[in-house]
Amino acid sequence: MIRALMFILILGLIVLGLGWLADQPGDVAVTFAGRHYETSPLIALLALLFAALAIALAFIVIGYFLRLPRRLKIAARARRRRKGFDALSRGMVAASAGDVRSAQRASAEAAKHLGYQPLAMLLEAQTAMLAGDRAATQQTFARMAQIPETRVLALRGLHLEARRRGDMQAAHEYAETAHRLAPLPWAGQAVLEHHAARQDWAKSLEAIDANLARKIIDKAEAKRQRAVLKTAFALELGPAESDEALRLASEAVAAAPDLTPASVLTGRLLGRRGDVRKASRVLESAWR
Repeated sequence: MIRALMFILILGLIVLGLGWLADQPGDVAVTFAGRHYETSPLIALLALLFAALAIALAFIVIGYFLRLPRRLKIAARARRRRKGFDALSRGMVAASAGDVRSAQRASAEAAKHLGYQPLAMLLEAQTAMLAGDRAATQQTFARMAQIPETRVLALRGLHLEARRRGDMQAAHEYAETAHRLAPLPWAGQAVLEHHAARQDWAKSLEAIDANLARKIIDKAEAKRQRAVLKTAFALELGPAESDEALRLASEAVAAAPDLTPASVLTGRLLGRRGDVRKASRVLESAWR
């Protein structure tokens, strides 16, 4: 309502102004190209307004045609992206359903329209994995590893591929690199498993501490994992190192009383020392 009143008010003022101008005596004279023109102030003002309007329209038309190639390019790019994401959706569904041929066609179409877009590359890798093409899978993940947005995802894929072909050292290196980039549970667990498999107990304990510090695991899980490692370490020690083995096993029992291998080992080591009563208490506690 207020806007309508304002519009009527402004329109009225314009009409009054034009009427006042029409009532004013005088002429406007212009000499152009050797010719002399005379007219009233109102006609001169209207002519000036029409000229300004024509110039403005001319600029709009010229600007439209100047921007037309860019608009056409943007529209074509938008169509390509739309086609690419449609193909990407079809490919993801086909890959999830195990339809290799459909996934391959959709992946090729998505790559054509989207190029090295992260999701298109992921679909390419998944399709190669589904088809059993290990070389293509490796190449795709290697390309993804060069892109910051997909680096961690690529390292995960490279880690799995390395494990699949039995190259545990390469798998460890990929996991360790990912572990440095982000606090990833899979990477932290893989690093720990690598050191534990090689019976490198010191580095295994360091890995647990690192996972705890980065909040990949909680304190309870870290405590139990330390107990498991100490038990494994104690089992590896020979008779000449029975004191160290007993210390480690006892610490494991204290940290995780329900860890059966630790209790059994502690009871056995105490029994060998002749401390039957203490060994019985440890075993009875574990039994309960």
